Amino acid sequence: MCEEDVGLVKQAIEHYDRMIAWAKKRRNEEDIRYSMGKWIMYSDIGENWRGNYCPLCQKYGDKDCIGCPIFEKTEFTNCDNTPWQKLNYALLWSTWLKYAKQERKFLQSLLKEGRDAPSTP
Repeated sequence: MCEEDVGLVKQAIEHYDRMIAWAKKRRNEEDIRYSMGKWIMYSDIGENWRGNYCPLCQKYGDKDCIGCPIFEKTEFTNCDNTPWQKLNYALLWSTWLKYAKQERKFLQSLLKEGRDAPSTP
């Protein structure tokens, strides 16, 4: 993974840190659909879990994810085959938190693998 992508993965982890901290303040059994969860999160912290707030999606989203470290790991576009898919369809904040934490861990695993792999330009 190139240094720029390492930086983007770190930014994505920080993005999840902020969202998780915010979501921990919500009532666990609050229904995300009826509370308009992603829009309330956006109004409070200026970001949510849509791709236009992800540093990796900002770089690779218009390229069908080709080159994205997530795509390189999963061989799927749109973060398919990652915990993001489940958090995107979560109905309760408690479920969303569970999968957001898993997605954060997944992103951290990319950094570990990136350190172990040869660097690419």
